[in-house]
Amino acid sequence: MLPLKVIVGMSLQLGFSVATTTILCVFGGHWLDEKLGTNYLFWIGLALGLIISLYLVWKIVQPLQAIARGEK
Repeated sequence: MLPLKVIVGMSLQLGFSVATTTILCVFGGHWLDEKLGTNYLFWIGLALGLIISLYLVWKIVQPLQAIARGEK
């Protein structure tokens, strides 16, 4: 069983990385839309932010899965 501080730390890391990545990509897409006069970069930023967030979640959860299986 994992200690409580490890669980809390991983939860905070997951939440922060997902929220920050998605928000930055969405605001970046919106900013580019306004600068370039387009209306699709917001959606590209949203999709990119979600894809990067899923990748970060996968990288954070991998070590936890190894610990749960008893690997080092």
